[in-house]
Amino acid sequence: MMGVSASSPEAAQKAIASEIAKAEQTAAAEDAAEAKRESDIVAKAKAEIPNIKLHAACDELKAKMIACTKDEVDAEAHLKDLRVIAEEPADEQADSCKEELANFKCE
Repeated sequence: MMGVSASSPEAAQKAIASEIAKAEQTAAAEDAAEAKRESDIVAKAKAEIPNIKLHAACDELKAKMIACTKDEVDAEAHLKDLRVIAEEPADEQADSCKEELANFKCE
């Protein structure tokens, strides 16, 4: 009986140590997964910033053109032409819309 009771505390300690190790591994894996998710969110946000700038600048130009000409179809076609001609990164396209907006005169 003494041999059983002597190994029982050792077995219990090993089992507890094993559970602690598993819990630590699980926590580390969860932390890594959370860090990856956060990193992905930041990367996606950084990638979207040029598109947000593009849409804001070009939408403002479109609104001004529509207010001037009352022709939404023509304004939309003009923006499509700008974007096709540009074939540039979104930041540069946004700059093109901003530049055109700055020079836009209602005729």
